[in-house]
Amino acid sequence: MQTNALTTICERPISSSEIARQWLVKFAEICQKPITSALAEIWSEQLNDIAPELLNRACDRLAKTWTSGFLPTPGNVRTQIEKTDSAGLELEAADAWDRYLAYVQKYFHADLGWDRRASRLDAIMEHAGRAAGGAHWVESCPESDLQWARKRFIESYTLAHETGQ
Repeated sequence: MQTNALTTICERPISSSEIARQWLVKFAEICQKPITSALAEIWSEQLNDIAPELLNRACDRLAKTWTSGFLPTPGNVRTQIEKTDSAGLELEAADAWDRYLAYVQKYFHADLGWDRRASRLDAIMEHAGRAAGGAHWVESCPESDLQWARKRFIESYTLAHETGQ
């Protein structure tokens, strides 16, 4: 079948509800289980707030790893999205640690404190820095202990973002 620019432009975007229903049918085939209209409605209702592209990717990942003979639930799909979000947040937290460490090394001196020309850190980074032991500790701690400060920083940074506090 040949497509042209006009048919590509005129295609109706698929909604999250439609994607949820399509994936439910695929999962039913994979698991060899029957589906009901009520189940299709539940999937549609529970997953319609997720962006279509994100929902499609999450269902695709789930289909590649699903080993149970039972049908997955909308919660299983959401878990795929949360795993991706969590991994992304952990990478962001590790990057924030690197920026914090460089900031401390550039603008903090154990005897003089903060350089007055230092820009202000955002609240989450400042909080995570205190959880890591504070600028004085981070600047003067032995290299072998820096890994633990990094761990505390990342945990605090991640928690602050997850809870919004």
